Amino acid sequence: MLLFSPILLLVLAGSYLLGNALIERELYRVRSDESTFLALASGRLDGELAVPLRHVRSMSEEPILLEAAARNDRDTLAVQFTILLNRNPDYAQVRWLAPDGMERVRIDRQGQHLWRVTDDQLQNKGERYYFRDAMALPWERVYVSPLDLNVEHGVIDRPFN
Repeated sequence: MLLFSPILLLVLAGSYLLGNALIERELYRVRSDESTFLALASGRLDGELAVPLRHVRSMSEEPILLEAAARNDRDTLAVQFTILLNRNPDYAQVRWLAPDGMERVRIDRQGQHLWRVTDDQLQNKGERYYFRDAMALPWERVYVSPLDLNVEHGVIDRPFN
């Protein structure tokens, strides 16, 4: 038995080291795969956001929108927002927020149905993180918030948008 003890210890130590090496190799492979998938997903997300970002930038330079906002012409803004939603079925809503965070105009979508939210249903979004973060940026910058559930009147919108 004494003769086999050192051999047994060597076998156990070797097995332990081999097991750890195999685990480390597998962890490295998994981490590499995750990094690859994350890079692919990030590239796809950048591509998906390219068109909406172009829309936001072009709207900020659109004379009809600039003039309507300066005149507080909410009807013209509502028409233009409705056109934008009609052309972009993936957009769930468009809203114009005043500098204090109060919604001035909002157009919502449910399936193919679009509607202008009535004045008494407009909300103040001034305390929402996305409003504060966007207002902290220079005028020419576009803020892209993290993916988040839509909250209306303090309640998470269902179905999820």
